[in-house]
Amino acid sequence: SNGQAACDLLEENDVRLVITDWMMPGMDGIELIERIRSVERREYIYTILMTARGSEEDSVHGLDSGADDYMIKPVSAAMLKARLKVATRILEMQEELMEEKDRCEITRIAVTNAYTSVQKELSQAANQVLSSLPGGLTLPQGVEADWRFKPAASLSGDHLDFFLVGDDRIAFYLLDVSGHGVPSALRSAALSELLRPFTPIMGDLDTIGPHRILERVNQHIWDSNEEVEYLATLVLGILNMNTGTVRVSSAGHPSPLIVGHGGKHEETAVSGLPLGVMPDTG
Repeated sequence: SNGQAACDLLEENDVRLVITDWMMPGMDGIELIERIRSVERREYIYTILMTARGSEEDSVHGLDSGADDYMIKPVSAAMLKARLKVATRILEMQEELMEEKDRCEITRIAVTNAYTSVQKELSQAANQVLSSLPGGLTLPQGVEADWRFKPAASLSGDHLDFFLVGDDRIAFYLLDVSGHGVPSALRSAALSELLRPFTPIMGDLDTIGPHRILERVNQHIWDSNEEVEYLATLVLGILNMNTGTVRVSSAGHPSPLIVGHGGKHEETAVSGLPLGVMPDTG
């Protein structure tokens, strides 16, 4: 009967489509549509403004007020039915969009939670990697060892270590597995386990030298059952702390630098194929 009565119905019921006259006592159709648009709702309310006012100015004013459609009376049943079909299609599309939005929001929340969980696990794994790097090793007077480790991602395929061999020698290595992230970190960790001081591969390093150790590691990788899908490079050295002599071998790794007094440095002439490329590399 009037605009206010329509507002009361809208508050109490799930109304998706409103057909209203322009001229009504109290709150007219324009005010009703503006009231509808002023309230934030999840479901869109499609509005058709019906009036005998047929000027272009009236039509523009009616649509500017928020009406979705404007019909000039008298309206035929066929035309009204056609306009209602249009309204139904639009409301159905709007409902599909809202459902898709809900699905996207659920997916976003799930992805965000998964990402947070993965980041937490990666942070824990990165801390574990850091804890496995060398530290607390007591060296003889006059010998110092230091390192810097700053991976490009939370986890990487880089690893390093140095340790005493007997009383007067220190062994060191630098390992790099191609790629970044969890796969590279796992492969690097597996290879670093082979390079611990008293493993069968490393047990007689001081006797046979770094070159033969690299041959053993290469053969171990080549003989593994899994197909090698990565590259690994390794530089391994042993320092005689009494004489200052260093023996160094490299499997595809950039050659180490020897830095002397005053900053003068020279590149060691060591090279070789990366690990696992082919067996019996010399």
